[in-house]
Amino acid sequence: MMTEKHGGFFGIERSAWEKALALGLNPAVAYLVLARGTAADHRTTPWSVRAIEKFTGISRPRARDAVDSLFAAGLVREIPRNGPPLYDLGLGPRPASSSNEESESLDLTWLPNELVTGAVREVPPLELVRQRQEVAVLGLLIGLYAYQNLAGESGVDRKIVSQIYTREKVFERGQFVVFRFTKGNLASSRKSPLAAPFLLNRKKQEELAAGWRCFWDALVLLQKLGLVCFIGHLAESDLADAEIMFPLDPAGLPGEAEIADAASAAACELVPPHMADDPDGLVPVPAHMTEVKMVGIARLKYRARTRNVLEWAAREAKWQEIAEQFRAIGGEVVAFPAGQNGLKKTA
Repeated sequence: MMTEKHGGFFGIERSAWEKALALGLNPAVAYLVLARGTAADHRTTPWSVRAIEKFTGISRPRARDAVDSLFAAGLVREIPRNGPPLYDLGLGPRPASSSNEESESLDLTWLPNELVTGAVREVPPLELVRQRQEVAVLGLLIGLYAYQNLAGESGVDRKIVSQIYTREKVFERGQFVVFRFTKGNLASSRKSPLAAPFLLNRKKQEELAAGWRCFWDALVLLQKLGLVCFIGHLAESDLADAEIMFPLDPAGLPGEAEIADAASAAACELVPPHMADDPDGLVPVPAHMTEVKMVGIARLKYRARTRNVLEWAAREAKWQEIAEQFRAIGGEVVAFPAGQNGLKKTA
């Protein structure tokens, strides 16, 4: 019998996942399904072939072959006991603790349950990606989860992958400068751990170019499937250690879209009427903050409700305050503080 777990998420050992991924697409998919059924220790699972057959399009014989390959690689071991089979996942010894809270300190990649079992009346994301039949695409999806840090980076670390925005100064009035930010291309680098698997063993220029095409094609596919998006955030500058101040993106969550609307409306109050006819991307900032930049930060659709994610989600109330303060720009002096604390009135 398949059991339901509590907490809405599960963790996989990064080293074990890399080994499962190297075995091929079906074993990697099977490993994620088995991990979805783990208990609070994120290691012990009763799930096996039947769960793989239920939540994916893999047939029973191929599911059994995939599990057999995980056993042969030492990624799955049966736990001796009386009763239905129980399995241990991972490479290292099982942790003594069985609480989600203490498990969050381990070197695990946290994944939402919906990744494997789907939300109501939808094809599970794991199955959608499996249907592409490219193990690298699955590896990229799980890699994005591994490097997503919502509380610290508002999403996937922008040094790993991001969306570029161009910036144009369109008007200056009193203590404010109005910039127009326009979405551009996605960006990454050879040092990115997400791009590295696509560039492995490619040395010639044409080989590297082909690897980059595979990487971007995989990322665009995940975007088309609705599993990842890039949300615009205002940052102090484009320096790697510059702070992200807050999101403002019409395509973001309601609070993020509200900030974007309020910023655009405030900008229209400051610019001449003919400029206000095209308000898209207009943002007013204090005149001394000449280095501010917009950056698109990758965010996954389904999020494991870890402490990190809950801390980020708690900022929604602050986002409403920021929107209100943008609306007050017409008659009040405001300042943009460092970090994600919103706008503050000056004395």
